[in-house]
Amino acid sequence: MSEGCASPRPPGRARPHLRPDYGALTWPDPRLAKQVGDLAKAILTTEGYYLGDRDGQPGYRAGTDRVANELADILYCLMRVADHYQIDLAEAHVRARTAEWDYVSPDAPIPWAD
Repeated sequence: MSEGCASPRPPGRARPHLRPDYGALTWPDPRLAKQVGDLAKAILTTEGYYLGDRDGQPGYRAGTDRVANELADILYCLMRVADHYQIDLAEAHVRARTAEWDYVSPDAPIPWAD
């Protein structure tokens, strides 16, 4: 099971990546990278890219439910980063896709523009 971006820790384990106030992010924070790695493993396992001798091992069982769980963990991590930097993700997405469209097709109208 994936631990997500804000997994609870057993008592006594340090959480140096979190400040005491609301668990605000401090950097560097490796949790997002870890979640992306977990997603890669889930996809590779689901698609059967690992050797057959690993088929019976619990860590190498996956499917769309596990991929969905890892995607949800990454989305949560991204929302925390955006919140930390006060970034509107929807607005950032539109700006990035618009800049990409302008670069690839500078003379074509942007399909999502009003």
